[in-house]
Amino acid sequence: MQRSGRPKQQARGKQDVAELVATEAAPQETSSDDAQLAARAYDEFPYEGHSFPLTHPERLATVAILFGMQPPPAVTARVLELGCGMGGNLIPMALAMPDASFTGYDLSGVQVQRARDTIQALDLRNIAVEQRNILDARREADKFDYIICHGVYSWVPENVQEKILSICRESLSENGVALVSYNTYPGWHMRGNVRDMMRYHARQFDDPKLQVTQSRALLDFLVKSVDSEKTSYGMYLASELKLLSSCDDYYIAHEHLERWNAPVYFHQFVERLARHDLQYLGESEFSTMVVKNFAAPVAETLSRGIRDVIRMEQYMDFIRNRTFRSTLLCHRGRQLDRNVDSARVSRLHVAAGAEPVDAKADARSAQQEAFKTPGGMQFQTAVPLTKAAIRILSAAWPRAIPFADLLTSAQRSIGAAGAEAGQRLAADILQLYAANAVELHSIPSSFVTSLSEKPRSSALVRLQASQGVRVTNLRHESLRVNDVERKVLGLLDGSRGRAEVIDGLVESVVAGDLSLKRGDQPITDPADRREQLGRVYDQLLPQFGKKALLAA
Repeated sequence: MQRSGRPKQQARGKQDVAELVATEAAPQETSSDDAQLAARAYDEFPYEGHSFPLTHPERLATVAILFGMQPPPAVTARVLELGCGMGGNLIPMALAMPDASFTGYDLSGVQVQRARDTIQALDLRNIAVEQRNILDARREADKFDYIICHGVYSWVPENVQEKILSICRESLSENGVALVSYNTYPGWHMRGNVRDMMRYHARQFDDPKLQVTQSRALLDFLVKSVDSEKTSYGMYLASELKLLSSCDDYYIAHEHLERWNAPVYFHQFVERLARHDLQYLGESEFSTMVVKNFAAPVAETLSRGIRDVIRMEQYMDFIRNRTFRSTLLCHRGRQLDRNVDSARVSRLHVAAGAEPVDAKADARSAQQEAFKTPGGMQFQTAVPLTKAAIRILSAAWPRAIPFADLLTSAQRSIGAAGAEAGQRLAADILQLYAANAVELHSIPSSFVTSLSEKPRSSALVRLQASQGVRVTNLRHESLRVNDVERKVLGLLDGSRGRAEVIDGLVESVVAGDLSLKRGDQPITDPADRREQLGRVYDQLLPQFGKKALLAA
């Protein structure tokens, strides 16, 4: 039972406003057994699982290292996920890190069985998924190094919330890290109003799918009834409609129509941690913790007036109107150093997709040079060593390079040397990481970008490509793929070269499973068909490398 905290795509058609006028149905069935009701809700309306990069153990380890901890290596760790759903988040980790072990709990028998089916299809031996109520979770003999509880905490009663934190206290290894995500205030005060209205209207109907349809129709009706240009209320409703119109039905059902949805202020969550001998470590998204990412006057005021990290985080939530957090926890006895030493960067791997705005600029000069990230962010630096490093990272993207190797390559490219050069580059990389312009990783990349004669996609990607339009790459990202990409990925099992893959594509076209046209006319000439499919293959393969879809 996971939630992303951010809506997923898939637009739905709007329902006519007149259809809102409906005869009130019989009251919904009620039961004192909340666990049975929750399990039934997910059995009837499964929450489609996928990967969440912010929850990956190596990401948790990276933040812990930066704050002075010595977390267990993710590649050999014991990992527990509470509310693992259909395994969409946990199974890709198990496949990518065969020397680690993974355990998942979920309340829904349907979701657990689907997870087990996938595990069996992939023949994974390092993962087990169990149908279990969190309240019944037993204390394991061995501790877990990483505990993930994503998209569960806000959607369960208070006693289950307390149990989640209890599990983190009792089952987390000495230097382990836990992640708990949750809806938070002040942002959810406004969103909660929309949820309340949707639930009020939906409770007239018994069928979960009809509840979702009617909830969408209500919001559409409200937007049309309130002036969105002259009132702040209307503007907010319009923004919520735009947001929710891109969401899948299962997201609406379990995010906005679920019986339980209890956001908390950040400072309240931290108070709960203290009761369980846990402490706040940080956020999985490191850049959200950096005050300097605000406008200069805001950052100056906050930095001048606040010294306590908890108060600082809370005030930043006030400014952002934050709605969701992915918070990292550790045992209260662990000593943390929040004065992040750039030397800790030397233990990590660096990745960046930023490219120079002017490809002809000389990295060895002392002139300011601008770089642009794949997301459109721009930054500048005049430091030759840093400029050289960014260019090296750009050429390797999305692979991560060990910092020591990056330093050596950058020094070689500009003819520089010296111990102080490494310190300066580490400081610059840390500053860029804080600004979300580069990535830091605690483990090496498990994919390749170079193209081999017989390329291979992961077994999970091939399985997912045969089932739907989403695949999980080896950066733990969920990607949408089209029909042609699905067919090519499914054929990349490491036994086929270019000619054999094209043979497979030709077979799909002949069988009618794949459409190949020039304009609006199908290509029927065998030689022409093969030539066009060859071009498709040659175009897609480098793209797959850049999308981390090719396994070593």
